[in-house]
Amino acid sequence: MTTGFANIKGQDDAVRILTQWVERQQVPTCTIFAGPDGVGKGFTAEIFARILSCENRNACGMCEACLANRFGEGLLRIEIDEIFSEKNLSNKTAALKERLSVADRRRVVPYFVVILSRAERMNPSMQAALLKRVEEPPPGVHFILLASSPEALLPTIRSRSHVVRFAPLSTEVIAEILEVTKGSTEYRLLKSADGSLSRARNLLKKYGTGEKIEEEFWKWGTKRGGKRAELQEFLEDAIPVLAQLHPSWKEPLLDFARAVDSNANVPLSFSVLKDRIG
Repeated sequence: MTTGFANIKGQDDAVRILTQWVERQQVPTCTIFAGPDGVGKGFTAEIFARILSCENRNACGMCEACLANRFGEGLLRIEIDEIFSEKNLSNKTAALKERLSVADRRRVVPYFVVILSRAERMNPSMQAALLKRVEEPPPGVHFILLASSPEALLPTIRSRSHVVRFAPLSTEVIAEILEVTKGSTEYRLLKSADGSLSRARNLLKKYGTGEKIEEEFWKWGTKRGGKRAELQEFLEDAIPVLAQLHPSWKEPLLDFARAVDSNANVPLSFSVLKDRIG
């Protein structure tokens, strides 16, 4: 059974840094995992948290510490988007403070890792509350901030944090994880995922192959009464895929998308697009 860092694919630089921290037992109080969405930041953070507490230092899943981790002894994940989506929470900062207070409890494991997903979406007041925690952490408590735009975090937080960068995943790595055969129609679809595993999964679930998304695209040209917003959302998926399948279509497709965004007549815009791509 594969355990620990061996489960992490395509992020060798990040794994190397985290492995050194574990081996030296020198873990920063606050770390920013910086990189695009869908490349494994959260997955890596959770594995790292389990490795820190594991008696065998590999998230074995069998030792007492790993068993305790199943009940939240060594890990807390806070979804910032969830705090903002809860309409009954008028004071978002107070809600964050309440969640962070869980770290104050005494625990049976030596490390407790607080993971904040989409950390850059915290407002200044929430970030100030987090900063106080980072500056005066309880013993053994560490923070990992997952951020696609780390520059949106307060300079005082960034200056007190180590940054571990995550790169977009290669198409080969995504195909390996999703068990897609190289050269297949599904593989061609993965190339348009911009290195994001979550985006690749979504594309496969919605369309299956690049040919299907092309078929769906041309159906929009004959629709009557279709909602422009739905077309715009569809184009976010379709244009990268179609540009991969037909590189010469890229500029005409981008012009078409701009026309749709500017409220141009959709059937007429499709007609112009067909003339341009032949």
